[in-house]
Amino acid sequence: MREVWAEGQELYQLGSSLGNNLKCLVSIGTGVKPMEPMSRSFIGLVNAITRISTDSERAAEEFIRSHRDLHVGKRYFRFNVSRGLEDVSLDDWGQQNTLVSSTGSYLLGARVYDDIQDCVRALSETDG
Repeated sequence: MREVWAEGQELYQLGSSLGNNLKCLVSIGTGVKPMEPMSRSFIGLVNAITRISTDSERAAEEFIRSHRDLHVGKRYFRFNVSRGLEDVSLDDWGQQNTLVSSTGSYLLGARVYDDIQDCVRALSETDG
């Protein structure tokens, strides 16, 4: 998200006022990965640091903390399947049925439904 935010600021030359000019920002995740125990070996530690540094959920949480006004004002939405995709990699097209099933279950959640409704409202607002 940091990169998208920086690109938006540069593209529209809005600087710090980018957030004031956004009606809606949507972030779509690729599924929540399970926590793994940290190894005590050097290689295990390096692998854990790599996982942490590429953790998109952590990046999304950091974005919310630094752009709280977008989140509280219902102008930032993060959609990410929370269960069922733990064993599906980004290049595993053979798991399409698992992807469809897990995404369908995620979308049936009451909180997700409410977030989708809020997102639709934000996207449909006009400057009137």
